[in-house]
Amino acid sequence: MKKILVLVMFLMALVATLMYYEDPRYYQKQFKKQSRKYRKQMDCWQHYLHDRMPF
Repeated sequence: MKKILVLVMFLMALVATLMYYEDPRYYQKQFKKQSRKYRKQMDCWQHYLHDRMPF
């Protein structure tokens, strides 16, 4: 379960970096829009991860 989660996070980071290198300005605009939407969800995820992981 943890391995899959780590893999997914890694892939998301990789895709984000590739997109950023292709078109930084567009990506920054999109990221601002997305971050507003997903901020609440990410807070939930962070709490979930902290509950699951020992550190």
